Amino acid sequence: MERKAKRPTGAAKRPSGPGKPPVPRKSSRDLVALLEASVKSLPQVELRNVFGHSCGFVKGQMAFGLSRDEFFIRLSEEDRDQLLLLEGAHQFEPAPGRRMREYVVLPESVRATPQQLKRWLEMAVAYTASLPPKPKKSTARKRA
Repeated sequence: MERKAKRPTGAAKRPSGPGKPPVPRKSSRDLVALLEASVKSLPQVELRNVFGHSCGFVKGQMAFGLSRDEFFIRLSEEDRDQLLLLEGAHQFEPAPGRRMREYVVLPESVRATPQQLKRWLEMAVAYTASLPPKPKKSTARKRA
């Protein structure tokens, strides 16, 4: 049996560069711990992994989550405008040019203050809960 050659230390798993998607990076353990601790006070939230990152869902809709070193939340237009006034907040782009309209990245000042983080997460959960439930995907196979 032939063994594959090992990838050199520090080599990317996928090519990156102009026109190619960035190599995914995991969220820090501290950020994952912050998200998991925050969810404990939100019983209606279901945690799921999306592309290797923790995300909170309400009624099948994503309310917040992590992507690399960013903690993003889903908000109404009015609440988004309010959050974007804070220094360090910006619209969430999981990949360059791929802005997710309803999602804003929380600035470090909010992440570092438990009361503020809880307030913004509760707003995200309330907004997401107000949306219609996401329809379940059909598991039935099509017959030829």
